[in-house]
Amino acid sequence: MDKLERVRNAQLALVKRELLAAEVLGERKASFVEATDRLEQLKALAGKFRQTQDNIEQEQENPESIASVHDHREEFNQAYYPARNLLEKYIADNNPEETGSSACGRTVVDGNYSELREAMRLLMITQRAMMENQRLAHVAGDHTGSATSGD
Repeated sequence: MDKLERVRNAQLALVKRELLAAEVLGERKASFVEATDRLEQLKALAGKFRQTQDNIEQEQENPESIASVHDHREEFNQAYYPARNLLEKYIADNNPEETGSSACGRTVVDGNYSELREAMRLLMITQRAMMENQRLAHVAGDHTGSATSGD
């Protein structure tokens, strides 16, 4: 349990540092990519913290202990939600798609690269299937054509 508490304390320190960093994004003129990356990392940190906290709470033996341990969730949330809100606002205000600019010639779509990757993967699968169907139709057409020309 001591190890879990050390991990949780480190996660609490990280979320507080992310809040401080989010508060100065505008002053530093951080890039859109940095802000979206920080937001993704912050969300991942929240997931890890919740898992760690769940494990700690499950190890508690009495309800009073669970209540006192739960205070750490509130402490985390007091830094997490303001940091998340600041990052999301910064991203919305600096979205290259909305401002008409692009980063390295690529337009970012809502900062969600996984959806874009999935769309590209599905497009590639569809194109491969179409090419295979065209090849099979061509082969079938050649076979039919050669049979009629041989008569």
